[in-house]
Amino acid sequence: MLYAMRVLQGLATGLVFTLTPMYLGEIAKTEHRGTIGSMFSVMMYVGSLYAYVFGPPFSYDVFAMICLAMPTVMFIGFMFIPETPYFYLMVGDVKSARKSLSFFRSKEDPIEEELLLMQESVETDMANKSTFMDLMTEVGNRKALIILQVLSMFKIMTGICALLTYATMTFEETGTRCDANLVSISFAVVIVVSTIASAGFVDRCGRRPMLLVSSAGLTLTNVLIALYFYELRLLPPLSDYAFIVFAAVGALACFHTIGYGAVHSTIQCEYFPSNTRGLANGITAVTLTVFSFFTLKIFQSIDTYFGMYVNFIVFAAFCFSASVFVNEVVFETKGKSFSEIHAEFRNRVSEAYVDEHHVVTV
Repeated sequence: MLYAMRVLQGLATGLVFTLTPMYLGEIAKTEHRGTIGSMFSVMMYVGSLYAYVFGPPFSYDVFAMICLAMPTVMFIGFMFIPETPYFYLMVGDVKSARKSLSFFRSKEDPIEEELLLMQESVETDMANKSTFMDLMTEVGNRKALIILQVLSMFKIMTGICALLTYATMTFEETGTRCDANLVSISFAVVIVVSTIASAGFVDRCGRRPMLLVSSAGLTLTNVLIALYFYELRLLPPLSDYAFIVFAAVGALACFHTIGYGAVHSTIQCEYFPSNTRGLANGITAVTLTVFSFFTLKIFQSIDTYFGMYVNFIVFAAFCFSASVFVNEVVFETKGKSFSEIHAEFRNRVSEAYVDEHHVVTV
């Protein structure tokens, strides 16, 4: 029964991770797309906090019933929410697209002008096919896909995924006298609060600067946590200073949320045109799942055979690599329309081709 449940849950969660960033990105205004997109991460961490609070005090069956409440509300509530304007335009239903856009905008917004821009973007995008091979062979799409998959790998390998799953076990190993479940709840609260706080900065500071700050901060905090666990093996009395690792884990949560937590779901929607957005997000969901599985499987094994500190050394190495990658490859998309972002991908690929082959036009 548990295996069957996990398969069904995996399929459903895969759809959520594929469709939600698309939906949020397609209903948001350009100037608010970062903030709206980051709400996906905010509510995901709220869900983790929900599990931390209600998991320990209740039995397995009761906890399952408690968790059933949220998708039930979602199922009923979403019956009254329209499709995105982009979807209606993709199927040629301009009337429904206008009605949908009116639902998501205030009366003062110039929806006709925005609808016209959406139509032009969709017509350009839908002129091309949307198969997997087209996604891989079109140079702009291929570059966007590779960047997003690498960022997805870094998002998981920063350590936050393993900490969310093994929070109680990790805090118990610090040697603290505090209740590990209570510390785990506090950890989840820090993540939720910092994600909400950082959501408002995505459209102010930009995607690239936040990813750079996030990667650098995650590198430092993972190194600090690794040093604590390494010294703890040599000096068990160090457990009296477990507050150090609690503070470092809190900082790690903050640095993760201001970058990968807030930005990743936003660029999932931004990087691809209408005809390949769903397919690309599906691939991204698979990448996130594969690296989550890999991280969660090796975390306990590394702890058992090498020590907890090695896990955080590995995470620090990935975070440092992420800093280099973001600095060299990722470009800024703040305040740009979908058409402008996709054009920049094509232009960058063209410029790279010209530089490689030394082409000179007269």
